[in-house]
This record gives sequence, C-alpha cells and structure tokens, in this order.
Amino acid sequence: MACPIFRDLPGLSVSCSDTTVFLNSTGLPDHKFLNPQGLIVDQEFMLDFPLYPELNETKDYQDPCNFTTIFHLDNKPSEDKYMSIAGFALNGVPFFSPLSVDWVDPFYPPPGYEPENLDGCVAHTQVTGIYHYHMMPPCLFGDDENGETPLVKVGDAKTVALDGFDPEDGLVTMGWAFDGFPVYGPYDDEGRFHTDLDNCNGKKDETGNYGYYSTLEFPYHIGCFGPGVMDGPPNKCSQEE
Repeated sequence: MACPIFRDLPGLSVSCSDTTVFLNSTGLPDHKFLNPQGLIVDQEFMLDFPLYPELNETKDYQDPCNFTTIFHLDNKPSEDKYMSIAGFALNGVPFFSPLSVDWVDPFYPPPGYEPENLDGCVAHTQVTGIYHYHMMPPCLFGDDENGETPLVKVGDAKTVALDGFDPEDGLVTMGWAFDGFPVYGPYDDEGRFHTDLDNCNGKKDETGNYGYYSTLEFPYHIGCFGPGVMDGPPNKCSQEE
C-alpha cells in the first residue's frame, strides 16, 4: 500500500515507514471558515496511524452514542485535544466523533438539546481552538463561498453538506480514520448513496477492504472504530433513525 496522499499545504506533512503513517498538521482549514471569536489556532497535531490496518473482528459491541468506548486506540495520543478526534481530512482538519459536547447528535439532537452552530462548511470550532468536522464537509471539494458565514438554519446541514459532492465523481476519499481505514464521500462509483453499513458507518468492499462511508444520517462518517454490527439498538442520541 502506498503512503496516503494528503494535500500539499503549509503546515501539513505526511510520511510513512514500512508499517506506519506519520502526520503533522496545524489543523487549519484550506478553505474559508467562520472564526467570529478568533478561537482557531495552530494545534501542532503530531500523530501516527497504521499503514496496513487490521480489523478486530472479535471486539465488543460499540454504541456510537457512547463516546468513551469508541475512541480508545493504542496509537491515539493521551492528550485531551486528541480525545474527540476520529480521523483527519485530506487538508489536515480533524474529523471529530459524531457527538456534540452534550454527547448527542450535533445537528439533529433529541428533544431537550440544542443543535450546535455551524459555518457554511458545516463545521465549527471547539472552545480550545480546534476547527473540526462532524459531517462530510462540502468545502473540502466544493465551493467555499459561504464558508465565512453562519449556517442560518442548522437543519439545512444535510443539504449544504451534500452540495460539495457530485454523484458523477463516484467514490472519493475524504481522509483517514485514526485506525488507518479510509473515510469516503457519500456516493459509490455508480453515483448512489452507500447502503449496508454497520453501526460504525463502515463496511467491506468487494475486495474485502474495510472503510467508512459518509451518510446524511447519524453517525455521518466514523461512528466508532469498526467493524460494527449491522443491527443494534436505535440511536438514542439523535433524532435520526
């Protein structure tokens, strides 16, 4: 397997040994973004993930609504700033878990919770200054004209996110998860939405290779570090079925 290709950007570097991918990133996006309080800062991310990841087929059931059991990996740094990170996009911006600070769906939470504020790239900044994605980011491949403006209606997140992807492009790689498996966009090579995903939003392709696939329903990209199960309890942390 070749070393994963990230974008050639200042502050983003990737190298590989025979077994490991090493990534250094500022975490700063290469598209327009909303930063009203000036919170976004260089995070100096330094991490590694396996070049040849292996699935643990015997792991216990994982619930995407349970943050703590999903995101423990031996290769994840123990610093607090890495706790919520599930992977990294091609531009070095982190994919966070599918959960908000309240441990619910950030976009379509259950009654009693408020959705989080987003910019036009369907992203936002943590209080510690980490800009991040919870859903497929339209500005990663698409037009970032509205990146600096707030998403007026959070319920529009699905539509806005999808605007950055073209069914005719087929399967596109958005980045890699912390466990080393790829994270793909919302369409397959036939321009159709992905189906038959486990509860981590992953599956094996025709050649037996595992990956995570973006969807418009919770958990959106990496729901847990797979493999997951096909049929589990309903998501209690989201309005999405």
